[in-house]
Amino acid sequence: MGFENPSDEEVLIYALFPQTGLKFLKGEIEEEPFPVPGGRIEGAFEVVVEGEKFKVEVKPISEE
Repeated sequence: MGFENPSDEEVLIYALFPQTGLKFLKGEIEEEPFPVPGGRIEGAFEVVVEGEKFKVEVKPISEE
């Protein structure tokens, strides 16, 4: 990768997206926000990991 001590997150980015991820890690491209209708995601989702189902609830954080 060209990094002396990459973090777990950097290794994962590179593993999932070798070409684009490397450019991102080098600072050649910037992170882009994910467009979400209404500006936020909220609801319950079923996520399956290695055949095991998990219920995930996503709620916005209240700003104080």
